[in-house]
This record gives sequence, structure tokens and C-alpha cells, in this order.
Amino acid sequence: MSRSQVFQHFEREVSEHQLTIIKDDGEYRHIRLSKPNNSCYYFDLVSWPGYLCMTGDMGTWTFSRIRDMFSFFRGEHGSINPAYWSEKLEAGTGCPRGAIARTWDEQLFCRTLDERLEAWKESNKPEDYEDEDAYSVKLESVMDTITDLKNASGYEYEANAAYANAVDEEGILCDLWEDDFKSWSHHFLWACYAIVWGIQKYDTQKLAHRAADTFLACRVGDLK
Repeated sequence: MSRSQVFQHFEREVSEHQLTIIKDDGEYRHIRLSKPNNSCYYFDLVSWPGYLCMTGDMGTWTFSRIRDMFSFFRGEHGSINPAYWSEKLEAGTGCPRGAIARTWDEQLFCRTLDERLEAWKESNKPEDYEDEDAYSVKLESVMDTITDLKNASGYEYEANAAYANAVDEEGILCDLWEDDFKSWSHHFLWACYAIVWGIQKYDTQKLAHRAADTFLACRVGDLK
């Protein structure tokens, strides 16, 4: 699913969400975005000095960069930076930063295989062979290799196993794994949009409350 598609899903799924401020004490904050009387696609944003945790139906994602992480994520609606933000993820030990934000991309894998096949066809013309049958045999062999890997493309471990057992006389799979065939996961992109949107909701409510307090203070002053 593309980034724009994830954003469209996100906007639809949070269209009825309302903000609840549970705690608001400097960098110590806890806000919840959810539908009234419905926990579907709810999420919480919890911050403390140096950290922000987004948790809810789309997983738990903890980031660390600056003291006030709400300031770090403030931005325009729908504007996210998954590559940079993934570098700020905290995920225990033994796991590279950002690794949990990426997932196997079957479409990318198959698209790359198609590109390898087309490149082979460009470099191998029927007229380059002794006869048409020789070309057909080579082409069938290459296509069988591609087909076998596509049939195993649903999961990364299956694709790896198919690659290890592939018969590749033409070298069409050479250096195939220089790309990890992963892309940003739906859940991670959704979480990024949620963080930006949730902080905007928080800022808007805080601004409205300050304006109301100022108005009431002025009214009280006028009545004295």
C-alpha cells in the first residue's frame, strides 16, 4: 500500500475521533484520540522528557530525540518523514533502529524480477542464437526461474528459500539481494500520521482554551 493510500485510510479511520487530555504537565503528557464509546483505531500519545510513545490499535512505537518530543513531531497535516523518524525508534536491544518499521514488500520483489526478465530479453535476441529453438529453450529456462521465485514471493523466508534452490544458468538473479525488498509498513506510516495529527488536535484545543480564558478574564475585568 502506498503512502498516499495509507493516509487516505488514516483520515477515514479517525474522522470521528475526539481528543481527551488525560495528563498535561510540561513534557509529561497523556492524550487519547478515539471515537466516543468505541475503541476502534484509538491511540494514545504519551510523552515524558526525551521520549514519545504512540500506542493503540496500530501498535506501540516509542521515539527518542529531544526533550520535548511534541515539538519534534509538530508539522503540517499529512506531512511525515518516516525515514528520519524511524532512526529515532527505540526497540529494545539487538535490533537495528528502524528495522521494526519496515516489512516485506511482495510487489517490489515481483516487480524487480520482471525488470530482470526484461533486461535479459533486451540483451538476448533470437538472432543472437544459432536457431530459434536454442533461444526458446534459454527463454523458457529464465522464465521458469522467475516464475518459481514469484510463486514463493508471499513471505520473505519462502522467497529466500526459493532463491537458494533456484537453477539460474543465465545469472539473472545475480546480486538480487542487494535490495532487501522491504518498505515502510502500513502500521508505521499510520502511526506517523497519527502522531502529527494528534499533536495538532492537542495544540488546537490548548489554543482554544487559552483564548477562552483570556476572553473570560477580559469580561470579568469589564464587570469590575
